[in-house]
Amino acid sequence: AEDDELQDAIGHRAVNLRLHARVDAAFAADPALFAMHRRRQDRLRRLQDLYRLRLDKYLDAALELFQRDEPVEELPDARDGAVQALRDLDSHHVELLQRVHEEFDEELAAHPSAALQHQRGEVAELIASCGMVAIAGGQVATLLGRLRLLDVRRHLVNKPLLAWSAGAMVLTERVVLFHDRPPEGPGNAELLEPGLGLAPGIVALPHASVRLRLDDLPRTSLFSQRF
Repeated sequence: AEDDELQDAIGHRAVNLRLHARVDAAFAADPALFAMHRRRQDRLRRLQDLYRLRLDKYLDAALELFQRDEPVEELPDARDGAVQALRDLDSHHVELLQRVHEEFDEELAAHPSAALQHQRGEVAELIASCGMVAIAGGQVATLLGRLRLLDVRRHLVNKPLLAWSAGAMVLTERVVLFHDRPPEGPGNAELLEPGLGLAPGIVALPHASVRLRLDDLPRTSLFSQRF
């Protein structure tokens, strides 16, 4: 709801879609929808936990290969194999996540929520009346979940889009979480979710100069080849 600076910049001509408040209202009006959504979120979290467990081991091996600098003839092939293993793991994870979303959509179609349909209809009308849609930052998983639940993607296909930070991340085909300098130590880049797919071929990395250790050549090389 904090859109004062944007409103000031464009002459108070922006309409706030209130995505978070709308979803909260739909949940409050339809407890069955909230329960259905909670079940899906629990499944997604379990899949992410299992993915991270495997990812830790794959990345440890791959990074060790990229850090070696001895002139070994077989080393390039070993690195390529490690990168491919990571790509395969990432792709498999995204397929599992996509399956969960598809099953949720099927369940929602079989048991439609009047409260959610009402909010979706209002959002569609507002977007249709606007010449551009701006998507700001925030918590990327929450933002993507709200956009998906309110079926916003279909209304953005032919609209000019302005997005930044997490808002840019959700427009890509795959949302990549990354941070080489978290407080708890070096973090592992991971795939969070399939994105909206409106910016194909792009991996959005907001604040990369701060979050990535770009002076660490082995780590950066592995990161870039993986994605």
